Amino acid sequence: MAGIYVHIPFCEQVCAYCNFYFITSVKWLDDYINALCIDIAQQIQTFPLAYETLYFGGGTPSFLKEKHFELIYNTINKYRSIDSFHEINIECNPEHIDLAYIQVLKKFGINRVNLGVQSFDDMDLKRLKRNHDALQSLNACDLIATHFDNFSFDLMYSLPYQSLADWDKNLSKVLEFHPNHLSCYNLTLEEKTALKHQMSHQLKGSTDESLSFEMFQLLHFRLREEGMIHYEISNLAKLGFEAKHNLGYWQHKPYLGIGPSAHSFIDGKRFHTIAHVKHYIQHIYKNESVTEIEKLTDRDFFNEILLLRLRTKEGLDLNTLPQKFDALKTYLLEFFNVKSPYWICDENKICLTLNGWFISDHIISEIMLDEAEFEKRRN
Repeated sequence: MAGIYVHIPFCEQVCAYCNFYFITSVKWLDDYINALCIDIAQQIQTFPLAYETLYFGGGTPSFLKEKHFELIYNTINKYRSIDSFHEINIECNPEHIDLAYIQVLKKFGINRVNLGVQSFDDMDLKRLKRNHDALQSLNACDLIATHFDNFSFDLMYSLPYQSLADWDKNLSKVLEFHPNHLSCYNLTLEEKTALKHQMSHQLKGSTDESLSFEMFQLLHFRLREEGMIHYEISNLAKLGFEAKHNLGYWQHKPYLGIGPSAHSFIDGKRFHTIAHVKHYIQHIYKNESVTEIEKLTDRDFFNEILLLRLRTKEGLDLNTLPQKFDALKTYLLEFFNVKSPYWICDENKICLTLNGWFISDHIISEIMLDEAEFEKRRN
């Protein structure tokens, strides 16, 4: 299985917590879509894989109009039938969702929608500088739940001034729509963001780690009661409704990323695209390369396997490691074959517990090897 990620890097305003690449001017949108289609055609011909998932991410993909979908679909259809994609997913903002837009999505065969709710509290949304309010979220959730069988809502916790009761209210509200998937993210104060700057100059409002963990626990156990499986650190789903495209990332399947700042992973190589809309358009029109290739070393590949697999409920099965890493199994077993509240090591399978997931960044940084240590242990 392989996936295609299409990046739509346009936003109406800057969210206070976001450090992804985007622009707030839509004057380039039509030119961008034309260049994007040229790039899609070139990339699919260069890498003619068995693509099964198509994901529109951003930015704000719900900026796309019917004419844009038409151009993108016509391009893809020349090389890979749209009907052959098992999952076609789009990220949407609540303020863009109405019945007319849902009809557009349906027309183009989109069968999974991610709605970026983040919170049902207007003060939270103002602090995050989201472009919608709670009422728009409620209306959008209702429309999505009514017209799609496969959908996901995004929420955030550990927000400034958010209490455990506030988080519980958000969960109660979202569960009224009977979602089959939720993505719930523990807010990270990223460098060079407005929220990071704001919170660094305030004595109050920040969520301490113990409260964040209580919120994480509440999420896990509350949704387990609703029949949802916590299958990845930030993702929960009813059986059969896991995000197929994202599972491909965590399972190290090949994927093609198209658009500024997008990444690809094919044949053990990482590709990344220049993060500049205007330059991207100019290079594409001049038939110049917009990607740089990063060949992963064996050590990079090994560390990446640890990083991705331990994020998932399935964990890391040492029997599935490539043969060239056989000698490193001993290293992993030495580290994890110690009784701990943070992981379970059952013969050749390693899974992080709920406690372990919460501090997974620390655990994974502890087991990642530098180049010298990697070569020493491999040999």
